[in-house]
Amino acid sequence: MGSYGPSTILNAQENEQAPQNYFLTFDITGINYMNPEAQKQTAVYANQDIETELVFYELDSLDRFFSFGFGLPNTEDSVALLGQLRFVLDESTPFEQEVFHLEFVLVEDRINLQAKANGSYRYNNLEVLAKHLKNLNWAGGDLFGGSQISQFLLSFPSASFKEHQINNQTLTSNGFYFEHEILDFTNIAYHQETNQIDLSGAFTLEMKELSCGFYSFFLVENGNFHALIK
Repeated sequence: MGSYGPSTILNAQENEQAPQNYFLTFDITGINYMNPEAQKQTAVYANQDIETELVFYELDSLDRFFSFGFGLPNTEDSVALLGQLRFVLDESTPFEQEVFHLEFVLVEDRINLQAKANGSYRYNNLEVLAKHLKNLNWAGGDLFGGSQISQFLLSFPSASFKEHQINNQTLTSNGFYFEHEILDFTNIAYHQETNQIDLSGAFTLEMKELSCGFYSFFLVENGNFHALIK
């Protein structure tokens, strides 16, 4: 199943923030079960939309199905959430999908959140999220009926791929299921003065559907990202 590497939380008072490049890059191969010889790999480069802040929504309010989403607790004190970081395809990359999301699913105490009028949530202090990024297992493979709740996802919103008969739907990695699917948050830096998180990581995963079995659409390898959470 998924693996999870070590990470570091730094403090802005000890480390000055220099100008940064926030990106998402990976190699993607369309899986062809009938004709593996026809599979082609594309190198994708995308830039983070840093003007878009990280907001969270209640998981059960989304029109999406997650194989690990059964029975996630919403109580008076806590809520199951999904938050997204948005990346936009660079002009240099020839790929059909133009927008990519890195997503985080977790259960959070309501006391740490501020509820917005549109139904979204924001953290009162992002240091709480930085500690979750360091301490929770985001690549757990126990997706069916287990205690694994926190998950890291790669998603393609409004995806359309003719070869896979996907038309304007969200395609996602659906958690870490295979042995070769891995995640490593290589750096987690919380900046107290700006209440921001600098997050870097690497991953390998498949874009897939899970039920009684699985169906994979794409293999995503050599994934790397550098993101600003604010």
